[in-house]
Amino acid sequence: MTSIISDEELSALLDGVGEGEEFRPLTLYALDEASFRAVSAHSLPHGVVVLCADPQLDWQWMHWFGSTQFALYDPAQHEGRLYMAALAQAPGVLSIDEPWLERLEQAMARWNQWLTGQQILLLEDHPFQGEQIAQQIRSTGANCVLVQDGQQWALELARQPFDWLICDLALAEDDAIHLQGQSGTQTPVILLSGHDQVLIDGAARLLGEKGVPVVGAFTKPLDLARLLPILLQAYGGRPRLPTNRFRLRHIRSWEGLTLGTLGRLSDLPLSCDPAWLLLGSLGMNWEALRERLEAGGREAAHLTLLIRPQDELLQRQEHFSLALQARLAGAELALLIDRPEFLSFELLERLPLSALLLGRRLLPMLEQGGWLESFLQRARDKELRLYLDDPYALLDSVWWEGRGFHGRW
Repeated sequence: MTSIISDEELSALLDGVGEGEEFRPLTLYALDEASFRAVSAHSLPHGVVVLCADPQLDWQWMHWFGSTQFALYDPAQHEGRLYMAALAQAPGVLSIDEPWLERLEQAMARWNQWLTGQQILLLEDHPFQGEQIAQQIRSTGANCVLVQDGQQWALELARQPFDWLICDLALAEDDAIHLQGQSGTQTPVILLSGHDQVLIDGAARLLGEKGVPVVGAFTKPLDLARLLPILLQAYGGRPRLPTNRFRLRHIRSWEGLTLGTLGRLSDLPLSCDPAWLLLGSLGMNWEALRERLEAGGREAAHLTLLIRPQDELLQRQEHFSLALQARLAGAELALLIDRPEFLSFELLERLPLSALLLGRRLLPMLEQGGWLESFLQRARDKELRLYLDDPYALLDSVWWEGRGFHGRW
């Protein structure tokens, strides 16, 4: 058994955004409760994602904010902090007392204008696929020229400059590695292929060794949610802020009582009492985990294993065996649903669960009823404890407690 929770996956889980999400070019960080509530009271431009973050002294305010990333703050809540001078000077750090919404709209307009000016050369020898991919690219506002062979490719490169080259890896009469190696171009290259991702990654490495600047390598069909972040990086860059510095979460009651600490085995000492461990971070069987518990002076009763549908518990024998043996030894099992497509009635019915954690992507759906409400009602019927994704204590605890939720995580 190997660990399947990578750093990127953990960050996506805790930050509430990740691969497969709708592409949003602008990020707005709410730095305090007043800012978050101001954002919640307005209709933001389409394409803005909102995250909560605690300001840190080592943040590079002048470099991180201003193009695609913005921060919103209430001056009254940061008065006297050592970083206050940087807040006032950084171009992308906005006060709730200024027209911050207008600044976001202007930033979105600049991005769209830049995207409209991008020239992309697409090499695809399959006529139908080529036209389909070209139309996808043009739907973003960018200009796309489609060619079907190496000769047309060379003619277009000689005729006009391009900002991006998108090339099919396997062509009928030639291949991308040979064409790119011969062209000597320094225009950023994105590879497409119907082959396995491992093969296309290998081709990207070969081209890189030849001096070709490959910035992306994707399997077909083209996914704009993978293409557009590459363009965005060239537009203004977007460094990742350490919104969850310690990679841990606390499960708390609405009154603030800490009920457990959630994290990966590599980040969370078993001395934490009680510990909620992500099942996907346990690269071991039950016997090895039991020995770790005993070495730390802990029993299984101090442990909760947190299961996600992505762990494929019912399909992967080693995961199912670990969860079952831990439960028989006295540990509890909890289920974390962080995306609506992962609602699993099968897991809810078949596992002896004690708690259910809901990710923030599901919060807007809680007012819509439907499958989610049916899922929650079944969880209530089974007397599961329900916790909402609210690390900054921004939700109305009285209102949510009245709806049968036991706390936040």
